[in-house]
Amino acid sequence: MTRDEMFSGLVSLLRQNRCRLETIGTGTSIQALGLDSVRLTACLMELEELFKVLVPDQEWGKWNTLGDILDYIEEYLAHSVGINPIDIDLVGRRLDEGDTEKDSQ
Repeated sequence: MTRDEMFSGLVSLLRQNRCRLETIGTGTSIQALGLDSVRLTACLMELEELFKVLVPDQEWGKWNTLGDILDYIEEYLAHSVGINPIDIDLVGRRLDEGDTEKDSQ
């Protein structure tokens, strides 16, 4: 995925969460988005799901601009090896659900 594709996905996610800025660029500050803490938290969760990344709380606090978010995503994806922890968690849940079905038969 290119940086432009990641940026488009990020802008789409922000628009879905009521960001009404007409012009959004990589230099746009997170504060300028005008999202309350609930919307920002929702965006973070959706961002993790959309890009298959995990964002520790201390990392989120370091971001000032949308460019910072893209830098983190690029860095994360460049250094992740094999199965992403999010995928492992989903597989684990499916296996647990499957085991429950077997036990009930």
